[in-house]
Amino acid sequence: YLVLWFLGLILSLAHAARQKRVAAAFHRSHPGLAEFALNIEGFPPDATDEVKIRQLLRETFRSDALEVSVCYDFHAHRGRVHELWEKILVQEDVRSGAYGPSLARLGALGLSSEDRAEVRRWVEEGTLTNAGSVFAIFPHFYDLQNARRMLLGGSGDTGAGPCTSSNVPMLPHSATPEWLLV
Repeated sequence: YLVLWFLGLILSLAHAARQKRVAAAFHRSHPGLAEFALNIEGFPPDATDEVKIRQLLRETFRSDALEVSVCYDFHAHRGRVHELWEKILVQEDVRSGAYGPSLARLGALGLSSEDRAEVRRWVEEGTLTNAGSVFAIFPHFYDLQNARRMLLGGSGDTGAGPCTSSNVPMLPHSATPEWLLV
């Protein structure tokens, strides 16, 4: 039994080492959104105009290709948002071949034009407000690093000095999670 135990231990350790190598290789070849996005907090609830926010951030970070994503507070519509999200997930599952089209209710996949109009109404009526955050999405990793340097070091002519908070998040740490580098 001792031989079987050692054999099991050796196989387990070999499997763990291989899994770590596979995960590290995956993270190297599949960049995540965190490597291109900066979460900017402190926006007021009425800051929902993506065009104005995009223009402000493009001027601030001197990046014409920057895009934004407003983090909406959808608690007033939580149930309906989950229904709409489920429709989108089913559509993508069917499109990828994971499930057959019979999974959709009444043959409808994805959001209908009525669903889209309903969500647009929420924004126009002001029932969807900014949750206080906006993601600035940069086209290249080095654009994100320049923006972080600008915020933390005060370089550039933004008019703002360096960020003085000692707990400023420094994500992304690296292209590969630290636990994979050990």
